[in-house]
Amino acid sequence: MDSFVMVLDPKPSSEPPPSFPAIKSDYLQGGFGGGETDEDDLYSRLKSLQRQLEFIDVQEEYVKDEQKNLKREYLVKQH
Repeated sequence: MDSFVMVLDPKPSSEPPPSFPAIKSDYLQGGFGGGETDEDDLYSRLKSLQRQLEFIDVQEEYVKDEQKNLKREYLVKQH
């Protein structure tokens, strides 16, 4: 019998992703000279969501394979 390992969380981020739309005042950003821009925030959010989607796609393939294997086992046990 084969054993499988499923990873549930690839790498938890230190902070939750920003909510959309990302609107911040210059005052909260620390003035006009520093900090990330809204464009940087959106880009970071995009990349984070793309990584999450990729991970979910891998999980989906794993579940499909596991269902297929379980169905095969079930059919073999019936005979």
